[in-house]
Amino acid sequence: MEQSYALLRKVNRLAATIASVLVVVMIVHIAISAFLRYGLRYPLSGSMIIVSYYYMVAIVFLPLADAEDCDAHITVDVLYGFFGRWLRVVVDTLTGLMGIALTGVLTWRSWLEFASKHVEQAAVFENSIRFILWPTYAALPLGFGLLCLTMTAKLVLRLAGRTPQPA
Repeated sequence: MEQSYALLRKVNRLAATIASVLVVVMIVHIAISAFLRYGLRYPLSGSMIIVSYYYMVAIVFLPLADAEDCDAHITVDVLYGFFGRWLRVVVDTLTGLMGIALTGVLTWRSWLEFASKHVEQAAVFENSIRFILWPTYAALPLGFGLLCLTMTAKLVLRLAGRTPQPA
């Protein structure tokens, strides 16, 4: 199981790295677009579409599982510190199961949305340029799916008595 989890962590790190590279590419794209628009009075068509549909979606959803690997998601530990070891295990298991169920449903529903957008060949037009949007919908099931797998692996390891260390 640890080998599978190690491989999953590498995939999660790759997804987060891709998102990080996209942040830099987005910054360069926006800077070029602003320079062309305000410096040369030559607006770059589709910049808003590319930024909002391509960059932002990938930047938000691809690194979700890596954040889980690093234990970087938001937690509220007001009472948790007062719990005994047994109650912590119960709470961790229940919240893990709820997280897996939620991310599983999100993966499934976002996959159906991606498939629907693929079938209809979703696109938008700006200045008579067609921007294909359906591939951007793949970031959601990919991000949620990796998060679901990561949460499942961490829960299985915890239940087997092995505590996964944050990346």
